[in-house]
Amino acid sequence: MTSSLVGSEMCIRDRNYPALAIGQCHRAMSGMARKLRKNVNRAMNLLNEYQQDKFDKVQRKENLIDKYESRLGEYLMKLTKHEMNSAQTRQASLYLHTINDFERIGDHATNIAEWVIYSITGEHNDYNH
Repeated sequence: MTSSLVGSEMCIRDRNYPALAIGQCHRAMSGMARKLRKNVNRAMNLLNEYQQDKFDKVQRKENLIDKYESRLGEYLMKLTKHEMNSAQTRQASLYLHTINDFERIGDHATNIAEWVIYSITGEHNDYNH
């Protein structure tokens, strides 16, 4: 995976340095946001020109976005158990809410892609996203 967070390189020891850990989370969230934006655009483009490979890519990228949310959320929750100043605590809380919102937007991109399939075939399938 392209992000060090989604991989396993985001170090546990960095949680002992909240400013560094929050900076790493910010970089990972930026990567998540870029992938999310591309996936929403990909799903919207299916409305104009359906291609199965593009639909499949929307599904794959949604799975990646879900991993970002899960791993970033887990990391941030562990981070909040360490001593932080009030600004760092607020930042970690804001990041937790933001990644949850990002994940929901990713779900909407998948829903758009699935709606395109439905509009073409008249059938609704559960694509297990």
